[in-house]
Parts: sequence; structure tokens; C-alpha cells
Amino acid sequence: MTEKRFYWLKLKENFFDEFYIKTMRILDNGGEMVIIYMKIMLSALNSKGKIKYRNILPSCYEEIAITINEDAEKVHKTLDFLVKTGKAVINDDGDILLPELCEMQGSECSSAERVRKSRENKALQCNENVTSDIDKDIDIEKDIDKDIEKDTEIKNTEENLSVTEKRKNNIDYKKITEEFNSICKSLPRVTTINKNRKNKLDMAYVQLDGKFTEFFRKIENSDFLTGRNGKWKSCFDWVFKAENLIKILEGNYDNKPEVSGKFTNTGDYAPTYSIDEFENQSVLDYYA
Repeated sequence: MTEKRFYWLKLKENFFDEFYIKTMRILDNGGEMVIIYMKIMLSALNSKGKIKYRNILPSCYEEIAITINEDAEKVHKTLDFLVKTGKAVINDDGDILLPELCEMQGSECSSAERVRKSRENKALQCNENVTSDIDKDIDIEKDIDKDIEKDTEIKNTEENLSVTEKRKNNIDYKKITEEFNSICKSLPRVTTINKNRKNKLDMAYVQLDGKFTEFFRKIENSDFLTGRNGKWKSCFDWVFKAENLIKILEGNYDNKPEVSGKFTNTGDYAPTYSIDEFENQSVLDYYA
């Protein structure tokens, strides 16, 4: 019998206090947009945060609208906002990627659910002082042990598949960080790769199609990102944030040609901004 897996969405207690959620809610139809965002996340739970564009309708927006049973125009507006704030990414194939969804989902297989329910029922029977047959208790314990063993095997299989998938994509975290240190000499060196950084590199691999060298050269050539034109400079964690990576690829921080007698534009943001303003600036003008 095929093992089923159940998924659920985990929201932090301060989810509605997040800046991008507050911003979304004050837009026209903002309340509906938040609901649409949640429904989009739920639809991508069992696909590791990726919504595949089937090329049946003119856009992925319209396909998602049908999937979650929402108005296509409102879905389009919601996804545009998520892309603008870095909470969603559209790859070259038109697929939608939700970088943070992996940290917001939970799951368990059907055997684990049966084990949990069996224990709950057993505890309930004890609380009600119900006398049970010793042989039945033994059988239940044996079934629970078998289910646990089966669940462990499935979990190990999933972990092996995850490793196989990474090997298939040739994601060599050590090589990538060594290349970063070698090319981006103006930025702080990277000495440690933790789980969070690996997750960011996984998403970046998809976005960059594995071509990190050109991306690193683009960073090192930018006077703004390297701090050559001011006091602030970027770092490894900053450039691999989904929203920042997109802006770098789009050339927002490329050096601008100097114009005689005029101030040279160094990017989207003036160097007089504080780092807090730089990280948390409003996106309301985007929808003005």
C-alpha cells in the first residue's frame, strides 16, 4: 500500500506583524491578497515551494487562480507584490518559487499519524478507566513498533532522495563559497556554511542555473555593493537574499556611466540611507 504524507502550513505567532504582510493589508483588497497568499502557499506544500507552470493557460497566474479558485486579476496582483518583496521568484520557465515556504511547512506520513492516534486512544482509555485485554495491548504495541520502523525507513528514503537530488544538481557548497571568497575579495570572507546558508544556495542555484561565477563577478564589479563609493558594503548573506539576488541580476547595482557636471547614480538607493532604511523601505509606491 502506498504511504500517504500529510502537509500543513506553520505560521509564526508574529506572521501578521511582518512588514510585508502589514504593507499588503493596507493595499486595495489587501485582506483578500493575504488570504490568496496563504492559499498559494498551501497549494505548494507538497512540491517544496515550487508551482510548476503547465503552459496550458497564457500565464502561471491564471493557472494558479483556477487551482485555488480565486480571481485571476487579484492573484496576479498578489504575486506581483510577492515578487517585488522577494517572497516569490519567477524562473525562466515561468514557474513560481516560494523561497521561505520550506521553513513554514510541516508534514507526517500516514503511519506516523496512526501511531499518534493509537497512543491518543490508549491514553483516553486509561483516563476513562477502561479495562483492556493484555493480549490486545501487546498487539497494539507491536503494530506501533512496526509503524515506527516503517516511518523511519520512509524518512531515510526521503533523506537519501534529497541527497541524490542535490548531487544531481551538482551543488558543491564548499566550492561555491571558495569561489565567492576568491572573486569577491572586497567583501567579508565566508568561513562557515550552516543550514540557512545552504537553503539560500539551493534557491540561488535554481535562479542562477548553477552559474555562480558570473554572478560573483557582477558583485565584485559593483562600486556600490563592494563599498568603494561609500561606507556600506554588502556581504554573502545579503547578496543571497532572494529579493537582493534578483536586483543584482537585473543590474540595479551596476556602475552607471559618469556624466560631466552631474552626480553619478550608484544604484536604486542613495548612499545616505541607513542600513535599516535600506532593508525595510516601503513598496507602496509600486502600487501608486
